[in-house]
Amino acid sequence: MNWKIFAIICSNIFFVSFPQNIIGCGPGIDPYDYYTSFFQNDLGNNKSLQPFYYTGFSFLYDEKEPASREEVLASEWASFINTKNINAVRSFINDFTYKDLSNLYFHLEKKRPLTVADSVKKNEFTQYFLRSKDLETLGYILFAKKTEPFVTRYHDNWDAAPIDSIKMHKQLLSGIQLYNAAKTDVIKLKYGYQIMRLAMYNNENNEAITYHEKYISKNNTESILKDLCLSIKAGALYRTGETAKSVYLYSKAFAATDVKKISNFISFNWAQDDLFNLKPALALCNNDKERANLIALSSLGVASNELNNFREVLRLDPENKMLRTLAVREINKLEETLLTPSISTENGGKAFYLTWADMDSDSAFSAQKTYAKDVVDFFTEAAREVSKNDKGFYFISAAYVSYMSRDLNAAKKYLESAKEHSLSKAEQDQLQLTTLLIKVNEVERIDAAFEEEILPSLKWMHEKAANETTKLIEYHDYRQWKNFYRNLFIEVLAKKYHKQNDFIKETLCIGVADLIPGIDKANEAYSGNGIDFLHSHLEPTEVVTLNDLMSSSKRTSFDNFLLRNNSIKQKDAIDFAGTSYLRTFDFEKAIEWLSKSKQNTALIKLEKNPFVDLLYDREEKLSKENTSFSKLDFAKEMLRLQNLITSDPANAATYYYKMGLGAYNITYYGHTWELVQYYRSGSDGYGIPKDASKFLKEYYGCYTAKEYFKKAKEKSSDKELQARALFMMAKCAQKQVQQPTYGYTSDWTVYDNEMKTYFSNFKANIYFPELLKTYDQTKFYKEALSSCSYLRDFIKTGK
Repeated sequence: MNWKIFAIICSNIFFVSFPQNIIGCGPGIDPYDYYTSFFQNDLGNNKSLQPFYYTGFSFLYDEKEPASREEVLASEWASFINTKNINAVRSFINDFTYKDLSNLYFHLEKKRPLTVADSVKKNEFTQYFLRSKDLETLGYILFAKKTEPFVTRYHDNWDAAPIDSIKMHKQLLSGIQLYNAAKTDVIKLKYGYQIMRLAMYNNENNEAITYHEKYISKNNTESILKDLCLSIKAGALYRTGETAKSVYLYSKAFAATDVKKISNFISFNWAQDDLFNLKPALALCNNDKERANLIALSSLGVASNELNNFREVLRLDPENKMLRTLAVREINKLEETLLTPSISTENGGKAFYLTWADMDSDSAFSAQKTYAKDVVDFFTEAAREVSKNDKGFYFISAAYVSYMSRDLNAAKKYLESAKEHSLSKAEQDQLQLTTLLIKVNEVERIDAAFEEEILPSLKWMHEKAANETTKLIEYHDYRQWKNFYRNLFIEVLAKKYHKQNDFIKETLCIGVADLIPGIDKANEAYSGNGIDFLHSHLEPTEVVTLNDLMSSSKRTSFDNFLLRNNSIKQKDAIDFAGTSYLRTFDFEKAIEWLSKSKQNTALIKLEKNPFVDLLYDREEKLSKENTSFSKLDFAKEMLRLQNLITSDPANAATYYYKMGLGAYNITYYGHTWELVQYYRSGSDGYGIPKDASKFLKEYYGCYTAKEYFKKAKEKSSDKELQARALFMMAKCAQKQVQQPTYGYTSDWTVYDNEMKTYFSNFKANIYFPELLKTYDQTKFYKEALSSCSYLRDFIKTGK
């Protein structure tokens, strides 16, 4: 539960009981975009319930009240004086001082001069009083202004003044006198509201309950104040131990108005301790509609499966305004617990969200599969019970949940049923999106014909995302169609292409997901996953094929769509082609492509020497290092050395050793890793990732470097060079000893024992015995012994 929400304005129960502190937290997971979703969360068709849309990472989806008490009251005042100028009313009530209004009052009552600013005098509400001489209404407003400091507490007021109970009670008694003197029900209701507020904030709870019966319940005036007073009474009942009555009244107030909806919801939840059940509160309800509202409200903030409550609400009141929102919440929960983990188990693409492991064997995941079937059955049942305007919604919902369960035939059947009913524009959009998802999941292999078939739908989604208005929710910019568009390409289509070994289209799909329509293209604001994927997954020949596709004049319409709406441009492919050939030690091809790079990345000088000979790994620049190399410089030098091995075999050992240094220094552990990699994590290394590409095996395992050093040793007759080459072989071999990894499912004892074995193997290097036996008299050996702690550890063990 997000306890921050409970520290925000919730005066009904506890807001007046203690100072309100807000505890801030650091940045974390995006609560609006952490699972895979393709279902519109506003399809519930009740915008006032947006605070209660589903998210598992926040108590409320949106902490902003759907309706402002001040705005609604200002509208009521505007109607009272028969004006549409709500701004004038708002200024009069909220901005003008007590002194200004008092001057106006005494001008009307005592004929005193009206000494107020022109802005006050010309205000439309002021003009109303000057015409009507309505001292009763003006007197109430003065009383309300005087009351406000007693009943206002701010959540960010750390040094709130203590409540002056005596003054508050005196103000309350004054309010009762004024109530008795008032002549109209409208003003009587307003005084009754202020009296109840004063009693509640002064902890006169029994009195507040009595005041509701005496001053509010029999007043027939239509006003938001009656609903606000109901909430105050509910809070007073809770404080006096009447929990069931309190819960019941909060549910009535919640259903009655959008004003203080969040406050009523929080208070409704707060009033129920862990042992509370709804039966006593349900017994107080007067009809099925009230019972349905109470049950629905109890399910709005719950992260668990709520189908049983959902079914009961439908039975009691098929037209309940919360039903569709509850339905969408259940769908969103299944997206989090069923769709996201099932997609995550598929290879390819790129996951933005939580990591799921071993979900096929996870009993909770299996339970969600069963639950999804129950939800589908319920949605089809609901489609028969609800009004004709909602039938299409429930069939579309049943189709989407069937899609998540991979029951595609059932999903298509429900979509056909939905088409038989009148659908809103939003429902038509959801039907079209669900149809597209079913098509993509049905096809075994995506070919050119299928690409052309789905292209109109992809263009439609592109337009939906591009034209969608951004919502600001709790400091997050949110556009759900943008997310749907991204998710379709990066988690559905990309994985499809991966499965059929079309890694170029997979890469392009991830690039499409990067460049979200509607974002400021002038700044090219995208996540960069496409470029990262290109750099991490494509082999040189695939990069060349991608470049050929980008250059081709025979591209399909689908190809054009992918390339036009992509973060990956041809310059990126050309630039990376040279680097990719460097990774495979094909220096001629590397030079060819690096020379073509228009971004001049190939010419950027790295102020470090890739051929430096270091006994211990060090990536930072050396203090006396004056040499600089570009990627192109490095490729040319490696090619030169490679040719010299053939043309000058007498010095082949020297050339092999230098090539070994170059190959080692472009690994993860090397001095110039930047020549082949674009990012280096400080927590990697000493372990080759599972399913690593050829490049990553080389990058973390130093295999080619080791072979170069081995050949240098074999070709050399110089013991010093032999010793150096053997020591470098030992360094490479150490990197090939796999370090155990520890995850959240690991057994610490097993991991600890594996680490002990690892360190033992790491120090017991297979090349140290020869180094000790054959080269212990060389200068290099003595140098290495003083620098390498692992060599010293090896000698100490006597191995």
